[in-house]
Amino acid sequence: MSRIPRFRELALGISQFVIAFALVPSAHATAAEYAIDAQRTVVTFETRNLGFLRYRGSFGSTSGTVKLDPQAGAGSVDIVVDARSLSADSRAMEQFMRGSGLLDVERFPRIAYAADRIEFVDGTPDRIVGALTLLGVTRRVTLAITYNDCLLRGAAATHCTMIATATFRRSDFGMTAWRALASDEVKLVVDATGVLVPM
Repeated sequence: MSRIPRFRELALGISQFVIAFALVPSAHATAAEYAIDAQRTVVTFETRNLGFLRYRGSFGSTSGTVKLDPQAGAGSVDIVVDARSLSADSRAMEQFMRGSGLLDVERFPRIAYAADRIEFVDGTPDRIVGALTLLGVTRRVTLAITYNDCLLRGAAATHCTMIATATFRRSDFGMTAWRALASDEVKLVVDATGVLVPM
């Protein structure tokens, strides 16, 4: 038997497979919702003392959801942080940051970030446009997404991680104490891991 017909059959089969694969919708057309995994999510912040020494803190208790719809180029984020879960480099620093002059965690134990808009670039989440509520004050804060693995070809990931950062002024939220020691500018990093919610 000649090899040419068999080669043509093989080539035709490969081309049909390629066409069929190209028509299969990828995760870029799959809407998904993720519940924040509190055990693997950390929210950190950083500010500077006298312009050069860095103060850092992190919150270990978070909850919320992230929704992504790449086909529509849309999404939403709702994250709640327990301010009382703050940890810092030392016990003294923790007490200082939790005090009434800064986070005032006894009066305001809840820090929240809510966004009903996620901007996509080439089918990938790029920015989260939302509002931060801190000390009972709500202000617009945009998060830049620096890492995201929540969308895989063929199906949404069962677990995924998204890292987003922002810089804001604490004075915008009425946190004006100790400005001679700690800068007004605060860097915020949200390193969130989510678990896929069955649709």
